[in-house]
Amino acid sequence: MARTTLDGPSPRVHAVPPTTTLEVDEHPGFERRFHRVQRVGWALLVLLVAAALLGLTGSRGPFARAIAAGDGVLVDHPRFARHAADVEIVATIEADSIAGDRRFALELSGSGWRDLRMETIAPQPRAMRTEADALILEFDAGTGDQVVRMHVLPTAPGVTRTGIGLAGRAPARLRSLVWP
Repeated sequence: MARTTLDGPSPRVHAVPPTTTLEVDEHPGFERRFHRVQRVGWALLVLLVAAALLGLTGSRGPFARAIAAGDGVLVDHPRFARHAADVEIVATIEADSIAGDRRFALELSGSGWRDLRMETIAPQPRAMRTEADALILEFDAGTGDQVVRMHVLPTAPGVTRTGIGLAGRAPARLRSLVWP
């Protein structure tokens, strides 16, 4: 007996037979390649973020700066820099190296100093001159260790090699990678 509702007899429900396939175009080879490219992209993104956090991109991080030692001088400098972005180089001259002298000369040697544009030097040198393959900065000596801060702009991407030290002595060897 059929059930009746207020509107009349209830409609019959017909069962839909199950299908074994979906009507979707599948390209398993393309999908495998796409997922592989996606995984490589995610891995590269993670590596880039890790490099930035470690300081390998010229920003702050544990590997961003290095200290090089020469005869009587320690130089704190960036390992990585960016082209045309201001970086700071700090040279600390040990008091024993200039004991009794009223002046000292800081020498920037090697080909790398030509790839740096000096923005500021503190304290101001009393004289600057170039000799052969070097830039000489002369300063008045104070008491204790002397600290010279140089703000420079790298003018060319690539690896720069510069020596910074007291004139006539073994310099601290600096090597930096300048990103484009």
